[in-house]
Amino acid sequence: MTSPDQQRIKEEASLWLAKLDRGSLTVEEDDKLKLWLETDAEHRSTLLKLASTFDESSVLSKLSELFPLPHSSGLGRLSSAFNRLFYSGSIKAVAASVLVLVSLFYASNYLKILKQAGVVEHSARSYETEIGEQAEYQLVDGSTVILNTNSQITIDFSKKPRKVTLVKGEAHFEVAKDKNRPFTVHAGFGSIRAVGTAFSVRLMATEVDVTVTEGSVEILREGETELALQEGGATGGSTQKKVILRAGQTSQFNAAEDSVDLLSSTDIEKKLAWRESMLVFDGETLDQVVQQISRYTHAKIVIADPTIADIRVGGYFRSGDIAATLDILEDNFRIKATEVNPDLIRLSSMDSQ
Repeated sequence: MTSPDQQRIKEEASLWLAKLDRGSLTVEEDDKLKLWLETDAEHRSTLLKLASTFDESSVLSKLSELFPLPHSSGLGRLSSAFNRLFYSGSIKAVAASVLVLVSLFYASNYLKILKQAGVVEHSARSYETEIGEQAEYQLVDGSTVILNTNSQITIDFSKKPRKVTLVKGEAHFEVAKDKNRPFTVHAGFGSIRAVGTAFSVRLMATEVDVTVTEGSVEILREGETELALQEGGATGGSTQKKVILRAGQTSQFNAAEDSVDLLSSTDIEKKLAWRESMLVFDGETLDQVVQQISRYTHAKIVIADPTIADIRVGGYFRSGDIAATLDILEDNFRIKATEVNPDLIRLSSMDSQ
């Protein structure tokens, strides 16, 4: 069976092959690929396995520059042959032949390679995190997504629009620009549409929270037509208004209403600190703090003493380190944490004791 790590590496390797086949890498992409190859020997071996069925000269030449290709795989010999052709000047004479052969091979094998990597094996894919877990994924269109604790998304890029559904939790998207393929995130009571931008979406019990860090997005509450999502045009007779959200703005909406607020850069960093596995509090009540840290643990945290519920808390906390967070509350705010059992933690005032 393929482990999640192996599946991830296959997906990343296939994306690098696609970028190599596209043409020259940018300086930034070149550095990222080198770093990716040096990080784990499994990265190299997986890329070589996929490349072994991809006899494209530009891809093999680039790989030979980055690291020695083993002759046993046949890649080394093939790459050397292409290099000799290039440096001897005879590449011009055979360029047309190579182009025809590569084009035919590309059509029949490129999709096969991506399917082998699991990238397009299904029209829809699902990614999720457990409680206390966070993960980052690169999607097949070049977009990236970071999932917060206990979150799940499904991806469907089988048709022209790029569709993502936030099933639960919270996600941050950095969308690869493609004007011909709108990127739409469906969440709760509406949808968030973007072309090339960065934004976070959190699905809560009664509303959806959206924060834009780059570019702008269009929010359509439930009731807007699919035509509006695909074309960005008429709403098909719907009377509901669209909300345009720009960088630095946040919105909370449900099926009936919405609000838009402008955030300072400090507020945005604080709100999205979870992407760095941090929680930042600046005067929130203990009750609000407990609601946040409870998202990262299976244990239920109960404020046993109502007199401490409104204590104001400030500081930086590691989102996945609940024990350290409780120690800080005890040392700095005189709040005693008692583990009743592995599934229950009671908070009370040390002063009352």
